[in-house]
Amino acid sequence: MAVLEKLKELGWHISQEGFKHLTDGENNCDIKNLIRKALDLDLREIGAGCFPENVTDGKLENISGKMVIQVLKVRNVSAPKANEESRGAPRMLKFTLSDGQLTCQAIEYEHIQSL
Repeated sequence: MAVLEKLKELGWHISQEGFKHLTDGENNCDIKNLIRKALDLDLREIGAGCFPENVTDGKLENISGKMVIQVLKVRNVSAPKANEESRGAPRMLKFTLSDGQLTCQAIEYEHIQSL
């Protein structure tokens, strides 16, 4: 399916069922419209997965390639749990991420300006 391959090239790893959900059974599929619809959905409902299988082993330092993932949770682990919004503690963010199939944890150990 050419549309699914084009979406994958753009980082969107969509399952067959997810694709059916996005297209509503239509044959005429505009990539921009599909992406716009996908942005409003939970990736766990439409994603085919793109993380390596060993992503949960805790041994990977990075993952390369284009992939759209979903941020499920963000926590500043350097701040006390009772006061996570505090700017007094240095920032170290822990993310819970999903590719639609697998969930993993990630740490921002250097400040990423765009976050």
